[in-house]
Amino acid sequence: MSTAEHARTTSLSKHRLELLTDAVLAIVMTIMVLDLRTPLSSGLAGWIEMGPSLLLYLIGFVIIVMGIIIHHDYFAHFREISRGMLWGNVVFVFFVTLVPLLLRAIAAHPHDSFNVALLPVDVLIAGLGLAVMRVRAVSKHRHDPGFQDWYRHRRRNSLWAAPLLLVAAGLSFVSVYLTLGVFAVFAIGFVATF
Repeated sequence: MSTAEHARTTSLSKHRLELLTDAVLAIVMTIMVLDLRTPLSSGLAGWIEMGPSLLLYLIGFVIIVMGIIIHHDYFAHFREISRGMLWGNVVFVFFVTLVPLLLRAIAAHPHDSFNVALLPVDVLIAGLGLAVMRVRAVSKHRHDPGFQDWYRHRRRNSLWAAPLLLVAAGLSFVSVYLTLGVFAVFAIGFVATF
C-alpha cells in the first residue's frame, strides 16, 4: 500500500463501523418508541386517538429499517473502509438520528408544511451519505467484478429515490397527506427494487 493510499484509509475497521452504526440506529429506534405515550382513554377509543402518533412511529420505523437494510447490504460488499466512506457513513448516521426530532416536530405541529417537508429532505441527505459511501468504495473495489455488478445494480435502483423524496418535500406545501402517500410509494418502491 502506498503512502497516499494509507493516508486515505481509515484505522476504523469495517466491522467496528458497522457495529457502531447498528448501535446508533438501535438507539434511535428505542427513542422513537419511548416517545409514544399510552392512550389517554381506555379501550378502542384510546387507540384510535393514538392513530396519528402510531402512523408517525410507523413512518420513522420504516425509515430506520430501510437504512439498516441498505447499510447491511453495503457492508456485505465492502472489504475495507476509506476516509471518504467513513465520512459518508457519518452523514448517514447524523441525518438518521434527526428522524425522532423531526417526527416530534410533525406530531406537535401536524399541519406545518415546513416541518413535514424536512422529513423527506432529511431522508434524502441521509441517502446521499450512503451514496458517498458507495461511490467512494469503487476505488477500493475496482478489481472485484462482483462488487462492480452490485454497484451498477444499486446505482440503477437508487436513481428514483432522490426525485421522489424531493416531490414529497414539495407536496408537503400542498397537502401533508400527499407527502405521506409519497412516503408510502417510496417504501413500496424500496421493497420492490431491493
